[in-house]
Amino acid sequence: MDEVSERFTIHVRIGDEKFPISILRSQEEMFRKAERMINEKIGYFTEHYPNHGIVKNMSLALLDICTKWLQREQDNDTQPYHTALTQLLGEVEEAIGVR
Repeated sequence: MDEVSERFTIHVRIGDEKFPISILRSQEEMFRKAERMINEKIGYFTEHYPNHGIVKNMSLALLDICTKWLQREQDNDTQPYHTALTQLLGEVEEAIGVR
């Protein structure tokens, strides 16, 4: 089956807005989970800051989600391990006379 026929449209609600989005069938669960997570964050900020209004609370939700994503990305950075292992491998090769 080609990718075009695997696509279909879902409607997600973010805050008070509904959006039709064309996605692959295999992505539906991920989009539904994202929709729930976003709306939970908006709900949290709406509960704690009821006078802000939906736009400010959506902005706070976006900021919160993005900072968590960036923190996870930073936590999963493997470059320092790669650098240390490369250096260690060089020292081992030098010690056993491979270099």
